[in-house]
Amino acid sequence: MKLSRTCGLLPKAALLLTALFFTAYHSARSQQQEYFQGMVQIFGNEEGAAFVNSQQWTAVTKTLYTYMVGEMFPTQVPGTIREYYLVIRKADDVYNCAVGPSFRFWFTHMGKAGHEFVAGFDWGSIEAGTVRWYKIPDNIEQVNAVRARDGIVGNYQDFYFRLDAKLPSTCPADRRLRIFSIYIAAIDKTTGGSTAPINLNNDPVATQYPIYTLGAPGGGLLVTQESITNNTLKPVTNLDMNGTLTARKVKVTMNGWSDFVLKENYPLRSLEDLEQFIKTHQHLPDVPSEKEVLAQGNDLGEMDKKLLQKIEELTLYMIELKKENAAIRRKLEELKK
Repeated sequence: MKLSRTCGLLPKAALLLTALFFTAYHSARSQQQEYFQGMVQIFGNEEGAAFVNSQQWTAVTKTLYTYMVGEMFPTQVPGTIREYYLVIRKADDVYNCAVGPSFRFWFTHMGKAGHEFVAGFDWGSIEAGTVRWYKIPDNIEQVNAVRARDGIVGNYQDFYFRLDAKLPSTCPADRRLRIFSIYIAAIDKTTGGSTAPINLNNDPVATQYPIYTLGAPGGGLLVTQESITNNTLKPVTNLDMNGTLTARKVKVTMNGWSDFVLKENYPLRSLEDLEQFIKTHQHLPDVPSEKEVLAQGNDLGEMDKKLLQKIEELTLYMIELKKENAAIRRKLEELKK
């Protein structure tokens, strides 16, 4: 009981220290006349962590369908300058790259890139899980800058944006950037506030599919635009798993079946031809060889179809053999008379 009472004091002390810290923090902010208006998460949780392992622009977030970033926050405090920030919770595996990864805004409906910035290159494992703040211009300023540059007359949909990222050309081929979450924050300042300068990006639309990691501390399951895998960052099939799949039932849709064997005029091989084929090829006709299966894998649906074809052919052979045996028995009965 003494131990439980002693331990019970620790959370209370921690809460007291936390309260004192925040009181001091907000007091200092008030003296500096800064008003923190909160953070809005625009990536993470739902998608999982994002992998970027390419030096080409890769889409990270979904398109955010909002007219202006300011709509996410309370009304700006009168007499202040509002600053916007991207707050990115980063992860490991980007080091020895000389410079950090690049991020840009991409305005989906307009088909144009907006502001670009380079993140710090301290994305190594020692810094994993920490956050970085990057001052950004709001989307209204970015779109207006693009319109002025390109002479575009657009509409409100031009302001919808997503975020892209890419690795620098100085990164080794095995490096990959993992992003856990992204927020947009707003701070209203009465003194010392300034809007971020715009650095327009001129690259074309992102050509890489996003890759997201779900589950397990290391991100055991990777999800791309079209594939799910736990095996490779570049799956070649829709489901690429390294391990055992367990299911109560698997249904494979087919474009045909093997009942053509049982139709009239099916060209059934003679047993002599079948024997010769087996001696020459060491596998049944119309069935893939061991070499083919090892190289290309086993298509379960097609293999079931082939196996049924062989079973139906065996059935026809048995029917023929039964007829031959019946004919032989009749002849033997005749000879006995």
